Amino acid sequence: MKTWIFDVDVTLTPSRSKMEPDFEDFFYFWVKNNDTYLCSGSDLDKIKEQLTPRILNSVKGVFTCMANVYHEKGEEVYRNDFTPPEGLEEDLNNILNTSEFKNRTGNHIEKRIGAWNFSVVGRNAIPAEREEYKQWDDVYNSRQRISNYLNDKYGEKIDTSIGGDISIDICNKGGDKRQVVEHLPDLDYENVIFVGDRIYPGGNDYALAVAIEEAGGQYHKVSDWRATRNFLSEKIIINNLTT
Repeated sequence: MKTWIFDVDVTLTPSRSKMEPDFEDFFYFWVKNNDTYLCSGSDLDKIKEQLTPRILNSVKGVFTCMANVYHEKGEEVYRNDFTPPEGLEEDLNNILNTSEFKNRTGNHIEKRIGAWNFSVVGRNAIPAEREEYKQWDDVYNSRQRISNYLNDKYGEKIDTSIGGDISIDICNKGGDKRQVVEHLPDLDYENVIFVGDRIYPGGNDYALAVAIEEAGGQYHKVSDWRATRNFLSEKIIINNLTT
């Protein structure tokens, strides 16, 4: 039997929004019939805003904050704290103050367990403001340039990666989603598949995808939750034809 690990934001839901009801029914059926884990850059409270209790109560485990916190059956199993290097917060504020993107919504440095999340437009942005920033960033590649700058300056102490549509995830060196493999050593990784939308160098799903592949497993990159549903639908059809 295969084990599935899914990113959450964009992969299973629209960006920072609730799961679409029709897909929620589909995915609940999937979770009830497949060993499934979730791994998100967000904290548990945000995931609860996006996914229904019946899904969260049915998966085998939930990794949050770039896998720096892990829950099973609603109980916290472990957590790692983030140790920011000296000067990092000042640098982030300088980047914020000098950015050419001028719309500010607040909550620009969100200090999560085990990681910081940095956003120029701010975590308080409504969907239209998120889309405005995303389109701007698609043109100017600002987040990647910020990520590269931080990695060059603090790379011995932190890892940074692109997360979601508007932000950058910052964690301790090695303290990213690859930790899933370290904390689930007993899985048969030849039968593990990871699904995420940020599977590319610099994306916050990339480190986990590489770690799973190195352990013998597979990964599948999607563009959004619709692509995830199509991919899983194809798997169900194939399974039905071969059983």
